[in-house]
Amino acid sequence: ATARRAPRPPSALSLLSFASPCYHRRSQRSACVLPWSHPLPTHSLQVIAHRGASAYAPENTWASFDLGLQIGADAIETDVRATSDGRLALIHDASLDRTTNGRGPVKEAPWEVVSALDAGAWFNPRFAGARVPLLEPTLARYAARVPFAIEIKQPGIEAAVLTAIRDSGARATVTAFEFET
Repeated sequence: ATARRAPRPPSALSLLSFASPCYHRRSQRSACVLPWSHPLPTHSLQVIAHRGASAYAPENTWASFDLGLQIGADAIETDVRATSDGRLALIHDASLDRTTNGRGPVKEAPWEVVSALDAGAWFNPRFAGARVPLLEPTLARYAARVPFAIEIKQPGIEAAVLTAIRDSGARATVTAFEFET
């Protein structure tokens, strides 16, 4: 006979689902929940605004970060890539195509071009005119209020990101993953 697993307590499911939603696209939600067998943490959970409140505002914009804090996030998660002239832009994708009205790789566009792109209208017309922010001014704007979870999305910018964080006095957890070749 096969042993039956005990059902997950409803409170654990709702708690974990609430604490760790991941919104990858405006129309698609995937819950990032721990496996049912993982014990609930004994410490308090932290709500991190993934790319800001990216289900409700365009990801990685100040509008999204502001809304994330307004609805109670304890920290901001964001992604960093460098433009062709080495400026540290907060954008998840390697390409400008999905979240701006620009086209092509972020690393091939100078900041002068990226800074003029609309990063909000794709999400909702009321966010038209939102811009791709730079890391340094974003750290200056929010560092006194909340910590950051920063994902480095391309190789070669690690030192510049760490320097910006150190210079701002921000509290941050930084991650970098194996980069595509």
